[in-house]
Amino acid sequence: MSDWMGTYSTARGLEAGQDLEMPGPTKWRSVGEVKEQIRKGAVTEETINTSARRVLELARRLGRWDNPEEPPERCVEDPATNALIRDAGADGIALLRNEGGVLPITKTATVAIIGQHATSVVLGGGGSARVDAQHAITLVDGLPMLGYDVKVAAGVPVFGVVPHADPSAVFEVGNTEHTPAPVKIEWFNGPTIGENPSFQEMRPQAEYMIKERWPGHLDKDYCTRITFDLVAPSSGQHLFSAISTGRAVVYIDGVQVFERPQETKLKPESFYFYKRQLERRFTHEMTAGRRYSVRMDSWAADRAILDAPPLNGKMFQGSAVRFYEHIDLAARLREASEAAAACDYAVVCTGTINEIESEGFDRTDMDLTAAEYDMVDAVLAANPDRSAVVNFSGAPVGMAQFADRSPAIVQAWFPGQEMGDSVAAVLSGDVNPGGRLPLSWPRKVEDNPAYDNFPSHNNILRYEEALNVGYRYYDRADVAAKPLFPFGYGLSYTTFAVLGAGITQQRVLFAAADANIGITVTARVQNTGGRAGKVAVQFYVADCNSGDAAIGGGGGGGGHARPPKELRAFEKVALEAGEVRDVVLTLDRDCVSCYDAARMCWEARPGAYKVLVGLSSADITHSVDLTLDKGFTWTGV
Repeated sequence: MSDWMGTYSTARGLEAGQDLEMPGPTKWRSVGEVKEQIRKGAVTEETINTSARRVLELARRLGRWDNPEEPPERCVEDPATNALIRDAGADGIALLRNEGGVLPITKTATVAIIGQHATSVVLGGGGSARVDAQHAITLVDGLPMLGYDVKVAAGVPVFGVVPHADPSAVFEVGNTEHTPAPVKIEWFNGPTIGENPSFQEMRPQAEYMIKERWPGHLDKDYCTRITFDLVAPSSGQHLFSAISTGRAVVYIDGVQVFERPQETKLKPESFYFYKRQLERRFTHEMTAGRRYSVRMDSWAADRAILDAPPLNGKMFQGSAVRFYEHIDLAARLREASEAAAACDYAVVCTGTINEIESEGFDRTDMDLTAAEYDMVDAVLAANPDRSAVVNFSGAPVGMAQFADRSPAIVQAWFPGQEMGDSVAAVLSGDVNPGGRLPLSWPRKVEDNPAYDNFPSHNNILRYEEALNVGYRYYDRADVAAKPLFPFGYGLSYTTFAVLGAGITQQRVLFAAADANIGITVTARVQNTGGRAGKVAVQFYVADCNSGDAAIGGGGGGGGHARPPKELRAFEKVALEAGEVRDVVLTLDRDCVSCYDAARMCWEARPGAYKVLVGLSSADITHSVDLTLDKGFTWTGV
């Protein structure tokens, strides 16, 4: 099956074995289009029949013949599941800095908790990763449950596009009581607002989106009217935004205050993934407690734009009008500073949200917002010795701006609906952090090996970094940039040491046909600290034959030199204080193999290798020699 809107042909996709075009209704596989491709000889009836059989077989295996109806979704609250989410979230948290052992926080301490990410939960990235939670525990919830005396400061707002108005401020037109769906959306066929009404509906928020299935009662040439009343929560220049794939006009109390012209640079999923590009912001002076009538008229996207590439008539259409109360950033920063100074410890929370970090697009930079950096600076200035930055993101963000000044840095990722309990457990020391970075953390976006290839040129994306991804790039002698935090790195409230490494045989003759024949490598590791903890022991293999030469007579690996070392195995072990354990792993033929793209096979070259053992890609302390007596090639996975 294809990715959403990822199909651009009929015959080529079918001949390549693609059975389903997603989403429906189909654009490239209508009966007429398929018949035309058969008539042209671009695809055979046999190919069509084979593809159809696979789809029918899938339906049979899933039991859809006997149960054709989609069963209703269920949401079951399960304490055991909640505990699993909480524990998994805590286990994945990576402690990146802990100068002077500032963490864990002593149980008798007062703690300032600062930032939007402390008072709300970001469950994950955007797009298909976005899910609803049964509940969400914030850090403001979690720390007090462990007995801490906390002081909360809101910090600075973090958003990609202006959020929807707070439900407490939104009312149905003319209604003084709150209703669950106060926003009226009226739909009209044709280009004239108020003429040829198609239907109307009430919604919780001032937004609509037409996705895969077009409403049967709506013409492709349509317009809408969104209306609701808004009570200003305070006086000031409040922020509005208009988001639309077509032209849109906003009125307040019947007076036009903003017009958003037709966007010319549209993508099929602009309204789903690229609201930041569609959004246009404006401010409006409002008085606290006064009721305002808000209206947004919007129109379908211009047909000339819609029918041309890259849309080719297929695009999610939508409109929204959003509102955010004016925030005095200077006052928020003063509040954060005062809270940090008044408490024994300060925990300042930063991060991304699902409109900043999502599928469907690439971030243009890796920085936090400027206001977040100001917030961190204010907290560190007020409490320089006992502050911790806790960051919530699924990928690296810019930390070099404060990394050498913050006593503690915690990377919490997106730990889920039990976030507050997971993070509180680590900050308090109830859980000893055992998370390790599954990536190299750059100092700045320009240090990424793929940086020079983004954005693509003429929609051609060149993977010129080849094998030099992550630590494989930063390990190179000719690369001056080094990561802020290396791959596999993570601190603990205890300490660990690799005491030695061994190998069962230094000269090996692998059997190319048998992936199960391998060698045993051993690392002796000790918990050298005063409490139990977890450590990830990492085994890398370095090809001593590679040098700067490409592997394979056919230009294998794309004709690129082998990286200085590559992770081939790892194991996380839990050790009591003082405990020593041998970590024993088996390396198979994969550890000495590299794919030769020219010959379409895996190649292992004879000669010298080293097995490197350490606790991160930058912390290699032991090695053992390995010699492959005879080279070989193999296929498969």
